[in-house]
Amino acid sequence: MKFKFLIPSIAAVAMIGGTLAVTGVSQADVKTSDGYSVSVAQADLGATLKKRNSLMKNISKTRKGLSGAAKKGKIGPAEVAAAEKLAALTKQLDMSLWPKGSGSDMHKTRSKPDIWNDTADFQKRVAKMQKAAADGATAAKGGDAKAVAKAMGDMGCGGCHKKYRGPKVK
Repeated sequence: MKFKFLIPSIAAVAMIGGTLAVTGVSQADVKTSDGYSVSVAQADLGATLKKRNSLMKNISKTRKGLSGAAKKGKIGPAEVAAAEKLAALTKQLDMSLWPKGSGSDMHKTRSKPDIWNDTADFQKRVAKMQKAAADGATAAKGGDAKAVAKAMGDMGCGGCHKKYRGPKVK
């Protein structure tokens, strides 16, 4: 099933005989996590890139703090909350944050075009990270610092970043 929709934010929109006409924007095709194909107006692509960047930074910061605490054997209420937050953050990762046309070949972003050349592998790696984050939350609830540390390592951030993230954008 294919859906096409436009998010017109900055565009001029007019209803003409039941047809939505949008001017002033170009489109990018997006495949959602449910497998639907949608078109997103480029005017909203900037918001998607900001959301993606913010989410990834939040995941990194939360993971680093939790990993450090777990390595020190410290799992208390704050670490449980951080582990639950990390699991919730990683659940937000889906292909709608990486619409086709949002890579470093077209925008100031670190996302390499390889994401769209091997989407199945990219999605498999994201799923692995999501499972590890969920395992970390379960371990934290049980107070198992060693299992939390293992889960943080299993998130495999480097494995994905080496293949799919380019150098810092200047």
